Parts: sequence; structure tokens; C-alpha cells
Amino acid sequence: MKRIKINYKPLKELLSSQDRWCQEELAKDEHGNNVRPRNPNAVRFCLLGAIIKLYESRPRHYLLADFILETVKDKIRYLLPDHRSLSTFNDTHSFEDIKAILNKLPDEEVVDISEDIVSEQTKGFLNSDTLTLIEDKDNESNNKS
Repeated sequence: MKRIKINYKPLKELLSSQDRWCQEELAKDEHGNNVRPRNPNAVRFCLLGAIIKLYESRPRHYLLADFILETVKDKIRYLLPDHRSLSTFNDTHSFEDIKAILNKLPDEEVVDISEDIVSEQTKGFLNSDTLTLIEDKDNESNNKS
């Protein structure tokens, strides 16, 4: 079993201003046009778009991307009233409501992940501002013995 530290500070920073937030689209450029969240021209994001921008891995890491995205989405969804979808909450609530949810998130969280998902190719992605691979959980226990 491996462990990953998920840093939520970049998410809080990305959506720290109403000028960086949007509704009805995952992301928008400076002209209000719909763009993909990882597009370099994206300057405004809905809650889900910000999560995709920060925590989605490169295309070749589908298992890792799914695991991370679902972990982050579930963490936030748990904080929502009625645990509804992130998009619905974002599009039917104010920026202040979004900020209140983000403020309830810890700055970081450590989660267990299957070794099958972590490979040599994914390790580069896992050592970034948002995600950090932590020493193998079993090795850490053995080192303490």
C-alpha cells in the first residue's frame, strides 16, 4: 500500500476570488468563452473545473486520475448539504457558499492508494504542488520496528 498527500491549498487559492470563479461551465477564458479546465487560457473555474485543473493527471495515467479526482470530489461532496453533485452545488449557490465549503477542507490529507495505481510513470505527477507520494506504508511500519 502506498500513501499520497493531497494538498488542498492550491484549490483554495485558485478559487480565492470571485473573479476566478464561474458557473454553468467548467472553465472560461478572459472573454467568457467556454474552455477546458487545463487550457492555459482558462482564468475562471467552477468548483469541478478547478478540481480537474489541479488534480487531473496526464492522459496516460487514467487509474491514478480517476482515483485522485474521485477522492477529492468525495471529500468535498461530503461537506455539501445533501451531498449533491459538485456541479449542481456550484451552479445553484453563491461564491460565498463555495468559499465556505473550501474553508472546511483541511490544508492537506493523506490517503492510502493501491500499489497497482502508482507506477514509475506516475511518480513525477505525484511529486507536485498538489500531490506528493509518501513512503510505502508497510516500509514505514517496518522502519519503526
